[in-house]
Amino acid sequence: MNTQTPQSTSYDVVIIGGAMMGASAAWSLSDDKDFDGKVLVVDRDLS
Repeated sequence: MNTQTPQSTSYDVVIIGGAMMGASAAWSLSDDKDFDGKVLVVDRDLS
């Protein structure tokens, strides 16, 4: 199992699920010049 500890203790947006929609939402926020918050994507690793 591959787990990573989040780098921060608080986030402005937490996205549950990193599939197509979760990854798209995270990418859109990171690409938005007006958004300066922190985003955390939580995804279940089945491997």
